[in-house]
Formats: sequence, structure tokens, C-alpha cells
Amino acid sequence: MKPIKQLWLILTHGKRVADALQKHTFSVDNPSGFELIEVSPDRVHAKFFERLEIFEEVDTPFGDVQEIHIVRYVVIDFTVIKVGDGLSLIKILRPPVSIKSFSKKLMEAFAYEGALKKASFNLAEVYSLIQGEPAIDRLVVTKVTASQVPVGDRATARIEVASITNALLELQKEYNFPAVKLEKIMISARMNFELEILDVSAAGSIYCTPGMEFYLEKTLF
Repeated sequence: MKPIKQLWLILTHGKRVADALQKHTFSVDNPSGFELIEVSPDRVHAKFFERLEIFEEVDTPFGDVQEIHIVRYVVIDFTVIKVGDGLSLIKILRPPVSIKSFSKKLMEAFAYEGALKKASFNLAEVYSLIQGEPAIDRLVVTKVTASQVPVGDRATARIEVASITNALLELQKEYNFPAVKLEKIMISARMNFELEILDVSAAGSIYCTPGMEFYLEKTLF
């Protein structure tokens, strides 16, 4: 399968997810809201819709002004996965540039009783989990980005290392210092006769195939 860009959020809440979303459905009278696609005890697949209406005035070649009504829709496909009592993981597929409206509506649905934060990752831990997976018969770390790399007595740098085998090991061989911070890692792996791809940053940027999601989840909870 092809890798997909994702955004993960961690939600703490006191209400049932399906009930909260159901009370804030998208409709003709409600310009932003949710639509439930599939509901199970531990998972809710839904979509967020926002209708944006814009009125623009355009000067015509005949000297008059014409008003144009433009309607645009923002659609966000997401899944909420229960990971504990009052704790859920939200996976947004192909997220837009901004999720401000989505986040605001989600908090409104939970009566502002919950909290929402972007997931972040310990990349060394992610790599360790994948590297120790028996089902993987070929693992390549194609690129790593690291910061706080010492390059002198009083200087540090942000560097990018590329490799056809393992860029992380190459980095550690040259700069094996505790202060070095991994910012991004790109991994390809052959697992169960399928090629799996993971491109993830410590700050939470995700581009991966489904087979890699398990390892990211395991480092979060």
C-alpha cells in the first residue's frame, strides 16, 4: 500500500465519543459538524464538514459590479480509537493545512471538558521497536535529521544523514553523544512480503503505510 500523510491527536474526555459527535452533526442549518461513518465499542470512524461561504465583488467589462457567491467545503476524515478510560487517539488522514475549526468543534462537542494535544514521538524508541521486530527481514534507515550535534567546543549544528543501509547507525558512529536530538527518521522495511514505509518527525509529522502505525502507537501509550 502507498504511504499516507497523517496527523495524530491525543484526546482526553469524559463523554462517549459517538454520543458527543452525534449531537453536533453537519446539516444545512449547521455549517460545521460531524457525520458518523462507522461505530464500534472501541473505534469511531467519522468525517468533519465545514461549509465556507464567500461573497466577492467583481468589476465587469461593462462598468458594473457583479457579486459572486462562492461555497467551499472542508472535509476531514478521521478515526477515534479508544486506548483507555477517557483517553483516545485520533488519526486524521490527509490533514489540511489547518485543523483549527475541527479542533474547536471537537472541544465544543465534548462541552470543553476534555483536552486535545498533538502526538509527538521518541524516534529512538520507534526505531528500537521496529528494529527488534522478527517479522522484518530487511530494514533500511534511508535518512535521519538530528539537532544539537556538537561540531566544536562551543558549537552545535543540525545535520541530515542519508544512507543506503542505516543512516541512524552512521550518525551514531560519528556523533554518539547524549545531547544529540533526533528530529526526523525515514525507514523502509520488508515485512510479511510487503514494503512498509515510515517517515516521521519527533514533532508529530507522519507519512506511513498501515503496517508501521502499530509501532508508533506502542510508543505513545
